[in-house]
Amino acid sequence: MTRTITVAAPATSSTVATTSVATTTKTKPASSNSAKGKSVFLASACASCHTFKPAGTTGTIGPDLDTKPGADAKKAHMSLAAFVRESIVKPNAYISPGYPKGVMPQTYATQLSKKQLADLVAFLTTSK
Repeated sequence: MTRTITVAAPATSSTVATTSVATTTKTKPASSNSAKGKSVFLASACASCHTFKPAGTTGTIGPDLDTKPGADAKKAHMSLAAFVRESIVKPNAYISPGYPKGVMPQTYATQLSKKQLADLVAFLTTSK
């Protein structure tokens, strides 16, 4: 009995390991799902403005997502995933040549959950 009380009172290495695992789990980014990202793309009206073959869309108001993000990410000196995410969250941060500023709605960042945003970025960057 005394032994149980002594072990429970101070932090032990197994307690520290458990705490470390719990902390890691809480801060781990949400995993993304490209298939769910397609649903987000279609439900968020992206299809009405963008061409993207994996989604079967042919919009012409915004940049062609089959070709422009890769080229624009290089010009912006960003990874493709970071560029696509920023383009959704801060659409006026980089404007693709030939397209006007202010056309893409600024509200997607607040309308999409972190998980939906991660899924959408996964769909747009891995569905080529």
